[in-house]
Amino acid sequence: MKELTKNPDLIAAYSVFSSFNAQNFGPRPSFQEVAKAVFKKALIDKFPTLPVSVADLALAEPLTAVDPQNPQPRHFRFMAPEEVMIQRFIDDSSFTLIEGEHRLTASRDPVNPAAQRVGMDSLQAIINDQSATLIEAYQQAVAQFWSERSEGKNSPFQWLSRSLKAGVSSTTSNRHREPALSNEKAVSLAVISAFPEKTERLGVSSETPLHAYLVNIQSTERTGPQRFQLPGTLVVTRDMADLSFILSYAPERGVEQFRSMQWMGNSFIERVRERVAASLFTWTLYEPQGDIFESLALTLLDAQLYSIKKLGQTAQTERWTVPRLVRALDDAGARLPLFDSQDRTYLEHVLTNLPPWLQQADPDDQLSYSELLSAQIFWQQKAKGRTFLEGIDALPAYAQQMLTQLLHLDHPEERVDVTNLQVIELTVENVQMPQFNLEPTSLVEFALSYRGGWPVGLIEVGDSQGRPVPEWLTGGYVKNLIDELDISTHYIELIKGLLIDDEAGLVERQALFKSQISVQLSMLALEKKIKGEDGFTAQGWQIVARLMRPDDV
Repeated sequence: MKELTKNPDLIAAYSVFSSFNAQNFGPRPSFQEVAKAVFKKALIDKFPTLPVSVADLALAEPLTAVDPQNPQPRHFRFMAPEEVMIQRFIDDSSFTLIEGEHRLTASRDPVNPAAQRVGMDSLQAIINDQSATLIEAYQQAVAQFWSERSEGKNSPFQWLSRSLKAGVSSTTSNRHREPALSNEKAVSLAVISAFPEKTERLGVSSETPLHAYLVNIQSTERTGPQRFQLPGTLVVTRDMADLSFILSYAPERGVEQFRSMQWMGNSFIERVRERVAASLFTWTLYEPQGDIFESLALTLLDAQLYSIKKLGQTAQTERWTVPRLVRALDDAGARLPLFDSQDRTYLEHVLTNLPPWLQQADPDDQLSYSELLSAQIFWQQKAKGRTFLEGIDALPAYAQQMLTQLLHLDHPEERVDVTNLQVIELTVENVQMPQFNLEPTSLVEFALSYRGGWPVGLIEVGDSQGRPVPEWLTGGYVKNLIDELDISTHYIELIKGLLIDDEAGLVERQALFKSQISVQLSMLALEKKIKGEDGFTAQGWQIVARLMRPDDV
């Protein structure tokens, strides 16, 4: 079974960030499209009067060299200019075009494509010069995507900032979190969510200052010092009269609690070593003046742009193919480095298999449902799978069990499968006209709805699969069997014995009932609200949720 990280805030946080796909943002940039745009601009700047569309142009290269002994016409292959530029970037060496051999053409004639009036020296210079700018151009396109707003909508960057705030809020509202956050720590995180600006936050916590920091990292490498901020990581400190604490929050790790600054710093350095190969690291804390969640979002975007740069360097070192680099960069530009790849794959699988009504729900409702789902998983683990109805089967299952036991007791030589037995009742549809109807019913259903005194002659027993039944299994036998079992009476006695008379187990059952019902009723109410069923509104769901809080039950 897939084992997730021990982060207790993972599901709630991932549900928040997974709402990205539900937002109405503009198209994400593609590395190949960016390369096309770079080539187009450079070519038009150099040749503003080209008579054809740049999108139709290709670089034609002869497949064979000129051979005086072979007068047959040569054939050409056609290459997209942006792919030539990407290959030039990967090779990291000068690209050469030969006048009279290579052609820039809008034709696709493989024998004699018509050349545009573009000198190969100029085209060669464009490809060599602009290929070095491709990674930076793609970084700029990704940054522009995050900043652009659709009409009446938040920009992706604003969504990210709000999602980070919602991620912190979700940890404080998770009442079933393990390990639990103390009231002081939960309140402090809630204050940061409510007052993200430094001045406002310190104003409301002046007696016991509440600080929210980013983590600055500096590493010493052969190529010189590198400075960056730990992506998506928030550090919270507070000194109170009888309590001081240090917390950190990151989407992929949730809230972590540290005993000391040194312990926290050592933990951060270990994470940084996964990103940077350096022998020496130093770290400091920095408290931004503005919105802490906007600053936190910027650290994630910085990490995304850094990963794009590193992919370009790796492609050059390892001599990747053009398609491989394009796929890798598009993937890096489409997601943030928030979660472990194994967790991300698993959670994406879970989210894509959610019922349609939950997939289409608002992000806030998805977050609330994920919190309830986390709570349900927690109490199931804590109760080791037991419920307040432990030992009490549903009535149909109980009836099937009783019928099976008595049948096998009466006739141990024949292992009759109760689930395949059906009773055929002969009913009169019209008294004045002798019209009858045969109604097959499963033996279990018949036993539960049995009407005493039903004439034996109107009951037949058969097999739902059409197989013959034993001769002794007649309507009379079934009638006597059901009379002897008296299923309803025994079932009531079972419930009374376990739920009322068993005083020792009653306290545990009551606790299980409170835990189970508080989560399940809340989940049902939220489902009704999302689906718009039974008149449930947002206010109705909130009333149920408040009533089901442990302190209110």
